[in-house]
Amino acid sequence: MLRIAENDTDYLEILDASYYLQPLAHLEKNYIVGFAASYEEALDLVEKMLQDSLEETGEANLRTYLMRRNSREVPT
Repeated sequence: MLRIAENDTDYLEILDASYYLQPLAHLEKNYIVGFAASYEEALDLVEKMLQDSLEETGEANLRTYLMRRNSREVPT
């Protein structure tokens, strides 16, 4: 699973879906942007998202690109 990173350093986080089985996981803000069957597939998806961002905006800022694409406020 790919989600927008909660920290300001990274753009995305790759998490195993079982992470959300933890008791307090539902309390977090989650901006899920993709699903993958494996880590390698998740990396391929990130690469595709970067390509799309570069083609559409000329920038590789995935956080801003994905949030704007989904019409959400960009978290700071």
